[in-house]
Amino acid sequence: MGAMRSIRMSVLATGGLMLMLGLAACGPDESPGTSGPRSGGAAATAGAGAATGERTGVVAIDLVITGDIRETIKKTAGTCSYDESTAYFAFTAKEVGAKADFDLRVELGSMPTLAVHAGGDSYTALKAGNKGTFAPSLPKITFDTDAPNFSGGNIHVKGTLTCQK
Repeated sequence: MGAMRSIRMSVLATGGLMLMLGLAACGPDESPGTSGPRSGGAAATAGAGAATGERTGVVAIDLVITGDIRETIKKTAGTCSYDESTAYFAFTAKEVGAKADFDLRVELGSMPTLAVHAGGDSYTALKAGNKGTFAPSLPKITFDTDAPNFSGGNIHVKGTLTCQK
């Protein structure tokens, strides 16, 4: 009986050790069975550009943001990627030298989203019912739209983002 218990404990310990080693081999954005980052952002797809027709580059930013965040940005920074069915544009306030602390991300696909994250708030536009215009003509996206948040705040984003090599 004691030998049987010892064998069971040894098998359990070995299995647990193998599981822990498998999890430790994965990076912070990975889990067992994945081969790269979980997000569908530019980092996840930048290497696949030649095979899928995807283009990647930096964002030429010409935006005026008003409301809770007030910034005028004319700079090239951030990252972008697009193909015939999806697009991703992103930059941070630090990359463009803005006074306010925020990041801006645009994802185009089945549900287009313009998201601005500032502090603990997220402002989201391009959903049904939001006021303004949004015109994607890749590699350029034109905005003149409101982006509200759940706490009653609001920003307005007007201008263009263009994906450049």
